[in-house]
Amino acid sequence: MNTGEIIKMLRKERNLTQEQLGELLGVQKSAIAKYENGHITNLKRETIDKMSKLFGVSGAYICGFTENRNEVKPQLTIPLYSSLSCGLGLFIDDIPEDYITVPNRLINYKMDYFACLASGDSMIGKEIKDGDILIFEKTNILNNGEIGCFCIDNEKAMCKIFRNINGMIMLESANDKYDPIIVDIEEQCFKIIGKYKFKFSEEQ
Repeated sequence: MNTGEIIKMLRKERNLTQEQLGELLGVQKSAIAKYENGHITNLKRETIDKMSKLFGVSGAYICGFTENRNEVKPQLTIPLYSSLSCGLGLFIDDIPEDYITVPNRLINYKMDYFACLASGDSMIGKEIKDGDILIFEKTNILNNGEIGCFCIDNEKAMCKIFRNINGMIMLESANDKYDPIIVDIEEQCFKIIGKYKFKFSEEQ
């Protein structure tokens, strides 16, 4: 098989659309189509490396130099923010401070994720400490008791426990010294940005 056929096969093995693969690689859907059709043969090394980590195969296999996949630990690169703010449902501070690589076994690669540095001690009761790297799945839906990332009136995002009690939104801390935040959804702009998945460490 040539490189285009290999990319198409690997994409289908992961049940990804061309658009989804493009988002994971940071390119347009049209670029993926060109890769698979063989219209672009000189793939950038960065693109090959991303596909290698995503699909768990060697770059040599993707390029068709070998039939041995040389399985490697599949990983996904996630943007890391030191702080977040939100406007119109999107991050205003959309320039990541860094990127971290997370093993695919910890996440659903069909979902979008972001990482954020924890600030303060309000969630210490959930073993979330100041400076921890928190991984969130992007979503605007949470169940009661779930930990999420929230934005109120387009201020900096916060990590709290979500409660919806008969239509009243309350954000709780996991530290008793902090009072819950009551959200007036008629007067305030309130957004759920993501659902907390886990703390990240290199050992994972």
